[in-house]
Amino acid sequence: MKDVHLNNKLLTRSVLNDYTILASVADTRNKDYHLRTYLSPQQCKINIVEALEGIDATKVIEMESPHT
Repeated sequence: MKDVHLNNKLLTRSVLNDYTILASVADTRNKDYHLRTYLSPQQCKINIVEALEGIDATKVIEMESPHT
C-alpha cells in the first residue's frame, strides 16, 4: 500500500478494492488535480469521491491506468 501525497505531503492512506490511489497536484491555482490509479475506469467512477476524500479537489483532469 502506498501513501497518498499532495504537494509531497502525506495526506492519508486510501486503498479501494485492494488498489492504491496516488494523487498529485496538476494545477494548484485552479485546484485541478491529476489522479493516477490502477482502478478500472468503471471502478474510478464508483470510487472517485472516496478516493479523493481529504483532498480539496474540485476537478480531476486526467485518469491513467496501466491496463489501457
